[in-house]
Amino acid sequence: MTAIAQDAPILDVGLVAGLMVANGYEIALSNLPLHSTHGRNVWDAIPHEGGQNQTDAGAVRIVVKGPRGPATLPIPGNCAKALALLTATPDTENDIISTLGNRPSDQARESLRLVLESLACLGALRRVVMDGRKVLAIIEPLGEYYRFQFTNPIDPDATLRAVRFCLMRPDDGGMVIESPLSHARIHVVEPAIATLVARLATAQDLKTLQRSSPEIPTLCILTLMSLMLANGFVTMTGSPPGDADQTLPLQHWEFHDLYFHTRSRRGRHNNAMGASFRFRERTNPPPAIKAPMSLHSIPLPRPDMNALLVNDMSVTAAIELRASIREPAARAIALQELGHFLYRCARVRTRSQMHELELTSRPYPSGGASYELEIYPVVDRCHGLLNGLYHYDPLAHALEPLLPSSAATERFIFDAYTASAGAARPNILFVITARIQRVAWKYSSIAYATILKNVGALYQTMYIVATAMRLGPCAVGAGDSDLFCLTLGNDYYEESAVGEFMLGARNIS
Repeated sequence: MTAIAQDAPILDVGLVAGLMVANGYEIALSNLPLHSTHGRNVWDAIPHEGGQNQTDAGAVRIVVKGPRGPATLPIPGNCAKALALLTATPDTENDIISTLGNRPSDQARESLRLVLESLACLGALRRVVMDGRKVLAIIEPLGEYYRFQFTNPIDPDATLRAVRFCLMRPDDGGMVIESPLSHARIHVVEPAIATLVARLATAQDLKTLQRSSPEIPTLCILTLMSLMLANGFVTMTGSPPGDADQTLPLQHWEFHDLYFHTRSRRGRHNNAMGASFRFRERTNPPPAIKAPMSLHSIPLPRPDMNALLVNDMSVTAAIELRASIREPAARAIALQELGHFLYRCARVRTRSQMHELELTSRPYPSGGASYELEIYPVVDRCHGLLNGLYHYDPLAHALEPLLPSSAATERFIFDAYTASAGAARPNILFVITARIQRVAWKYSSIAYATILKNVGALYQTMYIVATAMRLGPCAVGAGDSDLFCLTLGNDYYEESAVGEFMLGARNIS
């Protein structure tokens, strides 16, 4: 694979491939002192003709300004003309290479390659497939791990298909093609490109693709396929070592899992990430405590925390004895046990204010102190409490009755029973929901991932407390979010079920 297009037996991809500065970026030459806001500096690897040191006071430098912050970095002097050519209007790679002279040395080509690669790592440079001066598709780098590369040449008899992780979706008025296997995304400028890519749902040879898309020049198809193959969007079927998306590790990934994984971690996207407060100018943050859901509530018993600090089971013992108990004891759990359990797991300990955000502190940790999780006990057997669906008020430490025992509450219990291998019906099922906006108001890219981590933290807290109380805990692997929203009339996209947890009395030997 080569980064800068060169003559090849089948085609010179430089004829139909171009480069352009990415939206939101500005590139300019400068003699400013060297400074970079980026810890990873691939520019150190750039060779300099004549042994010139890139940190010399007189070295040419390039200033990159963009959403990721400014960077002032050195470049070899022979690359200055090429970089001056780069604008928001694409230029072919052959034109860019021609700035090095009629017969550029291998060292000059390598210097330019590394400069362009470094700009791509900063997200400042896009690769373009062109028909003359008409842009058909744009390849956008998504982070520092991206590398410019072609698969060149492609055997004209090769059979290609889209990888099973490939996704095409609308974005900012156009279509984009993404793959969690890639460090780039493709912006579809001409609709014919989207049609061409859709045909790759099944294996296609290049000649068939050319016949089915006569409006796209052959060289453009070959260049696009070369880029898509090199960047993880398509695979060459039947070639050793086999289809790229069928390796043993990838066989274990489902599409939605791998896509979610790559989009909620750094490395394979360039979306805003972390505490961006993206809705600050549009809406007020949701309150820390949900508004009452019932006209009356049932106060719950509270444990003596001072006595527990002295007499309770040690954390080490609780962790070592922790186990999923799917079969509760013959006796029903008591209201006092339920009250003590919820108090120790999920009550509001304190409230505070940080700028416009209302925060709380509770026994389990929560990303950004969001505490977006709500607990809805579905009671099947609890001494001192009627069966039905309740909401836990963590501030008042009380239960709000919502629905009496019904076909809907029976469905919740039965689903948990079957999801836990049909061992026994739980005394109580906690349906855990998330008020999505509470987290998404502050965080970009990681909002849902943060919610799932918070669910895990609550699960572990429930396990440890239940073990210390000699109760029977068991997390449930799956639940029905639609059922919950239909039962209470909730908006699925505003507050949705994200976890379930069973609790019952326990036989202690």
